[in-house]
Amino acid sequence: MIKEILLDVDGVLGDFWEKAFAVHDKPYDSTKVTGWDWHREAWGMDDKEFWSKLDGHEFWLDIKLYPWADEFYKELCKVARVTIATSPCNDDFCSAGKHMWLRKHFGLKPKESFIGGRKEIFSQQGHILIDDSTDNIKKFTDVSEGRFGTGIIFPQPWNDGEGNW
Repeated sequence: MIKEILLDVDGVLGDFWEKAFAVHDKPYDSTKVTGWDWHREAWGMDDKEFWSKLDGHEFWLDIKLYPWADEFYKELCKVARVTIATSPCNDDFCSAGKHMWLRKHFGLKPKESFIGGRKEIFSQQGHILIDDSTDNIKKFTDVSEGRFGTGIIFPQPWNDGEGNW
């Protein structure tokens, strides 16, 4: 029985990478994205330089909703309770921007979602994590760590699109 669905934002509901390319004045090409540190090799840009342009709540608030996001969220809500679970970056205003984005697109108040970096703490039988990060899915389903949740990888060019655990 499904008790809870944890749903990621960046790469699942919102197009983080399109916005990141735009603020760096680069033509958008999602096939260049191979992981969170792809910019080092592709653009020769270290983490500090890459993330410095993504500061402030405005960046996060203005991320475009994917065309499927609204219907996807509504359909999942018919199956079980859905909690948006998204990781913030290290910018102090990232969480505020993400909360504002969730209110703008889904009408959610801050206490109706989870913004934090350790989604695996919610792993238990009956809980499903839908995420575009293979690493997040593996942590959520790591039985050797006592985690018995189910993971569904949301297919994107930066993951293999396979492997539901």
